[in-house]
Amino acid sequence: MVKAESSSPKARENAVSVWMEIYKYESPKGVGMLKQEADRAEDAAVKRNLKWALAKAQTWCNPPDEVECKAEAKGRKP
Repeated sequence: MVKAESSSPKARENAVSVWMEIYKYESPKGVGMLKQEADRAEDAAVKRNLKWALAKAQTWCNPPDEVECKAEAKGRKP
């Protein structure tokens, strides 16, 4: 859903919400996995959607994990 260009912005937002709910207790891991997918994407539209999802996912990080989430989004450990 996040990768598809045909998905509506709301559908992509919902997909990120569900993704981060899955990683509720490991929010940096969820962000890191999105970063890995964005880095591997070769299609420009898919990469753009994944980078958007990566930015959105950081807003779902638990407050104590915010620093680690930002580091994961940049591809490095805090």
